[in-house]
Amino acid sequence: VEKITFSDGQIHFREERTTGMDLYRAKKGDLLTSKINIHQGAVALAPCDLVASTHYQPYAIRVPDVNPDFLVDLLRTPQFVGLLSEQKNKGIKSEQGADFLGDFEIPLLSIEHQERAASFVARKDSLIKGAQLVLSQWKIEPSLFTGTESPLSEIADTGTGSTPSRTNPAYFGGDVNWVLTSEVLENDITATAETLTKEAFKDYVLR
Repeated sequence: VEKITFSDGQIHFREERTTGMDLYRAKKGDLLTSKINIHQGAVALAPCDLVASTHYQPYAIRVPDVNPDFLVDLLRTPQFVGLLSEQKNKGIKSEQGADFLGDFEIPLLSIEHQERAASFVARKDSLIKGAQLVLSQWKIEPSLFTGTESPLSEIADTGTGSTPSRTNPAYFGGDVNWVLTSEVLENDITATAETLTKEAFKDYVLR
């Protein structure tokens, strides 16, 4: 192991395989922490059987009582990392191993709730990575902004209104497309997830 990155909790491996240092062995799925940087979120699950220097600490997780992904997510929360930093700032030695981490307590949910929480975090992380990828590749084509400029009021009719009450089923399921903000994605909109009835238009003065 070369390092565990703080931002995403990923393990990076050295290209050079030989070392003169003593090593710990961790099995796939074990918890691995950096003794030096655990207070900054350097915590990860071993993606395979591996070895690491004694600056790292491996832990065998008690599966199925503990969901490994849930445990890592919890140990990397700002709240828990803050607790570790607070102890470190009180003069705790620079490297924190099992004797240090073992003094902390965590809330242990039922395994079903652990799995649910871990799944939620995984979906959130996937959305964030997807958004970051889109932003990294997105650019404005300058040619779109050439030519004669006109005020929006001269080329389009604009209006305001309010959302019909969702407690009244008579307002939804009609023939009029109802565009949600989440559906405005820089592409043509030919259909919408929701539609309104003429009654909704009348009662809410939509146009």
